[in-house]
Amino acid sequence: MTHPSIALFGARGEMGRYILTPLLDRHAALAAVDVDSTAEEKRRALTADCLILSVPRDAVSGIVNALRFQPTQLIIEICSSKKDLPAVLACTGAAVLSLHPMNGPHTPWAQQKWVIVGDVPAHPLAQWFLKLLREKQVLFHAIRSAEEHDLLLSLILGLPEMMTVFMFHFLEQFRSDSGQHVRMEDLLKVTSPAFASLVSTYIHTVCSSAPWLRKQLLTDIHPQFLQTCRNVFQSLLEEQFDRIDPFLQKQLERIHEIQAPDEFIPTIRQHVTEDFNFMNAIFLRGGLTSKTDLYVQKLCTRESLLPGNKLSRIGIHGIQGSFTDEAWRRFSSELLGMREDEYELAELVHSANVLRAVHTGEVDAGIFAFANSGSGGYLASIEAMGEYDYRLLALFTMPINMCILTHPSIESVHQLEAFFGHPVALSQCRKTLAQRWPDIPVEAATDAMDTALSAKLLREGKISPTKGIFASKRAAELYGLRLLVEGVHHDPNNATAFAVVRKK
Repeated sequence: MTHPSIALFGARGEMGRYILTPLLDRHAALAAVDVDSTAEEKRRALTADCLILSVPRDAVSGIVNALRFQPTQLIIEICSSKKDLPAVLACTGAAVLSLHPMNGPHTPWAQQKWVIVGDVPAHPLAQWFLKLLREKQVLFHAIRSAEEHDLLLSLILGLPEMMTVFMFHFLEQFRSDSGQHVRMEDLLKVTSPAFASLVSTYIHTVCSSAPWLRKQLLTDIHPQFLQTCRNVFQSLLEEQFDRIDPFLQKQLERIHEIQAPDEFIPTIRQHVTEDFNFMNAIFLRGGLTSKTDLYVQKLCTRESLLPGNKLSRIGIHGIQGSFTDEAWRRFSSELLGMREDEYELAELVHSANVLRAVHTGEVDAGIFAFANSGSGGYLASIEAMGEYDYRLLALFTMPINMCILTHPSIESVHQLEAFFGHPVALSQCRKTLAQRWPDIPVEAATDAMDTALSAKLLREGKISPTKGIFASKRAAELYGLRLLVEGVHHDPNNATAFAVVRKK
């Protein structure tokens, strides 16, 4: 099949930007349409082979109202609720494929689940689009009709929404009734595993959907949902707690009726425990007792790095703006209380250069990276560690925020011809790149190409301005580059281990 013409309505929304545009950009003649598009651009878009509607349900009629399309055209709608949509789209005369991406735009492709609603039309572009998704290892679940879809949706999404309404009103009412002001932070400092998971659900539910969609889920998708909620609250008031024992027993029986593997419930408990540990780390360990997020395994004294009355010369694995530069500055100030006027930095780029300079006495101490949580050990550093003698002064781990930096003229990832960077930086982002921008080539530099050095060379015109490089936010500021995307590392707890050494 030659590249079809596809009009993407809602191209600036998160689904449009992060899922549909990367999926289609290299496989179709893609026309991006949003609220700021001109009337002529919208008119041309309506003649495309395929129209993808990535817009709120209520906006669909405004796009297709009173229009007749060719039977050879396909409309793909991915609206969260389908109420009235089948009737509206049937009047257009086009073939219609109804889908619902359940995860939202920020879940890796291989973990995405898309619901197919109703029959798949016998249209080649419908099969073509589903094939693109299958190649991304997307999971599919078929639902027979729009009515069944909205029934299930009202429960799986409406119940969490109603839970947030209940929790919010309960805490407000409790404050009023008791005269005591209870903050969510106070509850989380003494949280239990179940409550931590409940709050995780609350925060995710409130923050992950637009207000218009949340309103639809509570009041509009299924006519029985709100009435059943009223009936339940009324029965609780009138009689439920008079017969709480059989109710609790029935709850347990219903759980055991779920047809699932034996490890289903233990795995849920494991995830709940992770929420619990996370809340404790944030509100107790991280929030109250720690002044730094550096994880220290060995710590030296500041005196061991200050040779008499002269400046300490520190060799760094990289140049100014590199992650090792950041690691040294944070280590020296946050952990040792050193001032910047107490040392000078030697930009040695490569870990082997750092260890060689330490060994020969060219620097008083050196710092280098040797392992990362998302990419493993740094082979070049590990090999160099076996070649030179040194004394280990400190060992610590620092969180890494890997960013895509571009020339200031680049405004979108899709203007890039390639990604370029240090092989270790690329390996920390390989899953993200494969999932979000699989059609953009990835070019690995040599190990001598530090992240900040690539930023410097990009600004100087020695790297093509159509290439995106991987470095820190500080490198963007230092070298006048555009910070295009933050947090492209695939490990959510991405961290690098650093060693500080001196001559033995």
